[in-house]
Amino acid sequence: FEDGEPVGPFESAENETRVLLKSVRVLCATNVAENTRGLHRGAHVRFGVANVECCVGGGFFYGYPRVHYQARPTRCECGAARHCVCVRALFANKAYRHKEDHADTDSLTVSVDKRRRRLTVSGHQRSSGIDSVHISINPRLQLCVGPGWQRSREREAVLFVHGLNHTLKDGLRRFGQFLALANLPGYIKPFVFNWPASQSPLYYWCASNVSSDTQTHRDLKHVLRAMRRSGIERVHIMAHSMGARIMLRSFPILRTCFRPVTARLGSEVDLATMANISNGEPTRRRRRYG
Repeated sequence: FEDGEPVGPFESAENETRVLLKSVRVLCATNVAENTRGLHRGAHVRFGVANVECCVGGGFFYGYPRVHYQARPTRCECGAARHCVCVRALFANKAYRHKEDHADTDSLTVSVDKRRRRLTVSGHQRSSGIDSVHISINPRLQLCVGPGWQRSREREAVLFVHGLNHTLKDGLRRFGQFLALANLPGYIKPFVFNWPASQSPLYYWCASNVSSDTQTHRDLKHVLRAMRRSGIERVHIMAHSMGARIMLRSFPILRTCFRPVTARLGSEVDLATMANISNGEPTRRRRRYG
């Protein structure tokens, strides 16, 4: 608890009704000017972390999901986007945490990747040529994966770009509910990008113009570069409604943030699910990204 407010990540149940509640932390970035109705872009991108408490079982309480800021969005003072360390700072000062960060390993998911014809173990990477896995229990009653497997050190992110008629808290509520139900592993870091989408569907054309604005696209690129400098190497992008318009319109700018992956999946590379973030060096050769 902080100031009488429960802070995540946590899972809980109400005694009488047995309603299940879950709180997750979500990183957020916004370029919306403060104290506006979501129509104006600010001069700087702001980064922060929020706790989102959601109902995941039983009845649903009025007013949920609830958003409580762990670190209120603060303007980036790093100067050039390629030097931004705001996301790295949020990881370093423990503003963002996942429930698996300091938890004992009491469960693992072993599955068969039919596309690549190999085994996968949640949170672990295999050595080349390994096609079996041995799992044992150590004296502390933790699960241990045998030789040929090691804990995954790479960081991935899932970036949510919301649509029309969303504030930052609206985007956090929508995405937080998804995360609470999805139960993603700890190495996948959740991000929300908030842009001036207005607070009324009557401002559709204003939001449509903002979604095509070059500066909004540059702010999104700023966020991706900040993610890369924090150690994130792969990003999964979820775009809802007019958020998809932003992604498609901004791709000529964003493409310099990515490098083609080496693995070929079928005939094309799926950028939305297999994009690797580059170090920010421009990609001058024309490539097919799928």
